[in-house]
Amino acid sequence: MIENNNNNNEILEAIQMLSTHVDEQVHSVKTELKTEIGDVRKEIGDVRKEIGDVRKEIGEVRKDMTSQIGKLRSDLIDHVERTVNNAKGDIVQLLKTDRERHKLFHEKLLSIFEYNKLAKPEEIAMLRELVA
Repeated sequence: MIENNNNNNEILEAIQMLSTHVDEQVHSVKTELKTEIGDVRKEIGDVRKEIGDVRKEIGEVRKDMTSQIGKLRSDLIDHVERTVNNAKGDIVQLLKTDRERHKLFHEKLLSIFEYNKLAKPEEIAMLRELVA
């Protein structure tokens, strides 16, 4: 029975030693986890700060781009208005020139009709009124 008691004591000592060893390892793992979790939390904080900085920068870029787009739009409208106004002047001048050419052509044609007596004087007079 003494031998049995010795065996039991040895087993209890081994269990106690194993338990102490496991407790130390659990404590060590907990400590490492706490350290790692702290590091991860710090990194998450850093990432959140960077995200905030990026959002702020995006807001500034968006504001700047909106301003630039507004200015470009205004410049484009001014350019189109100038171009249209210049084109209007050119078109009006072309129409006047074309109208004058047509009038001269018709007057020349009426002169030919009158000279060659291709129409009655009343008809030529009526046509002159239409051309004028």
